[in-house]
Amino acid sequence: MNTHLIITLIIWSIVVFGAWYIYKLEKGEITKLDVFISKFLHKMFRKGYISRNPSFIRAIELEEIVILLTDQNPAYLIGINAKVLKDLSQQLGKKVKIINIKEGVRSAVRDYISPEVRFQISKLYLPDGKTITKIKIPKSRRINVKDFERILETVFNEKFKVEIL
Repeated sequence: MNTHLIITLIIWSIVVFGAWYIYKLEKGEITKLDVFISKFLHKMFRKGYISRNPSFIRAIELEEIVILLTDQNPAYLIGINAKVLKDLSQQLGKKVKIINIKEGVRSAVRDYISPEVRFQISKLYLPDGKTITKIKIPKSRRINVKDFERILETVFNEKFKVEIL
């Protein structure tokens, strides 16, 4: 293939994807943090620290933590010896957690609080026809209940009530 054609294709793809990022940013569909993390993960994939092409949906930034939402096994984004997670956490200056939202609420709660902790999930049906998903977590887990409820409500578009037992 002609070298000039290859360079033209590379420049064209940079312009198109750059315009796509700007368009999404202006519409509010993604944030600057989403763009930063997406570029970071792609760079780590190219360097070989991530074994599979990373699937990153979006990030939720809270006071003390950044939540990465994915639709694949969180281990794929953690990287070899947790290098990806450690480097990202260091660059952001906050703790980073990865949550798989593809498998539903139970999987997301497990990823957030820890896989070995037992918890209960139940649905409450209110007289007005609305539902609330209630999650009971043991006292041994120290989490910010309001932040956790906000994360779940943002991701799943439902009302949640988290209780610490």
